[in-house]
Amino acid sequence: MKTILMAGGFGTRLRPLTIKIPKPMVPIANKPIMLHVINLLKRHFLKDISVLLFFQHDVIKNFFQDGQEIGVDLSYILPDEDYGTAGAVKYAVVEENINEPILVISSDILCDFDLTKAIESHKKKNAKATIVLTHTKDPTSYGIVITDKNSDIEKFLEKPSWGEVFSDLINTGIYILEKEAYDLIPNNTEFDFSKDLFPLLLEKGIKINAFVDNGYWKDIGNISEYFAANIECLESKVHIELDEERIENTNFFVGKNTNINFTSMLSDNLIIGENSVIEPKAKIKNSIIGKNVRIGKNCNIENT
Repeated sequence: MKTILMAGGFGTRLRPLTIKIPKPMVPIANKPIMLHVINLLKRHFLKDISVLLFFQHDVIKNFFQDGQEIGVDLSYILPDEDYGTAGAVKYAVVEENINEPILVISSDILCDFDLTKAIESHKKKNAKATIVLTHTKDPTSYGIVITDKNSDIEKFLEKPSWGEVFSDLINTGIYILEKEAYDLIPNNTEFDFSKDLFPLLLEKGIKINAFVDNGYWKDIGNISEYFAANIECLESKVHIELDEERIENTNFFVGKNTNINFTSMLSDNLIIGENSVIEPKAKIKNSIIGKNVRIGKNCNIENT
C-alpha cells in the first residue's frame, strides 16, 4: 500500500519554533516529528512513501533525502498551489500515477496506532474509505463523528461547540482510500477531506468505515500540545524510538559523547541529547535536553 505523508503545513501556531524550520521538523524527544511518523509507518511495513511538501520544503528534503538511510523509499511532490488536504493528495496521485489503495497520514501528529489492524479492518469490510478515529475528553478542537452499529460513519461535524458535541470520537487525520474514493476528488481544485470528500461519499451512498484505536495520539498543533507531547514521551505514554541510551536502573536516556558532571543531580524522567555538557551541581528533573547543549553550573531545570 502506498502512503502519502502530508508535510506542507506552515505551523503558524507553533511559532517561534517554526520561524526557521517547517512544522514537520520541530523536534519531539530530540527527533523531528516527521521522523517519528515515518518510524511508525516502518513498524507496519509501510515503506513506500510520497511526501507532500509546500512550506520550506528544502529543509525536509535535505534532512530525509531519499529515505534509504532510515529504511524507507521517499519521493517528494510539491504542488503548484495550496489545494487543501484532499486536493493536495489528488495532486500527488496524478503526479505519481497512483492507482492502488493509499494511506494518508499527517507529519505533525505523534501516535502509536496499530496501522496494520486499521488496514485489516478496511480490507475485511471491503471499504472504499476508512477513517481512523480515537476518543478524546475535549472534542471541540477536532472533527467529530458518530457511527452506526456496523462501525460505519453516519455523521460529521468539524470543530463543534460544546453545545453541538454529539460524540467523543474524533477524526485523527489518518485515512485509507481506494481508487473509487480518491477519484472523486477534482483535479487542481481546493478540496478538503472533512468538509468536502467525506460528505460527498456519504451523499453518494458510499459507506465510510470507522476504525477506532485507543492508543496514544496527539495533534502537535500549538505550543501547549507540543510541550505536553514531550513530557508524555518522558513518561513513556507513547511508543517511540529514541537515539539516546537508557542508563541502567533509571529512566534517564543519554546521547553519545555527553558529559554529565558527577556532582549534578538528575531525577525523574530525562532525555539528554548527544554532545551535551551538564556542569557541576546542575539540577535537572523531568526534562528533555537537546543535542549540543551546555547546562551551566548550579542551573535548576524542571518539567521543561
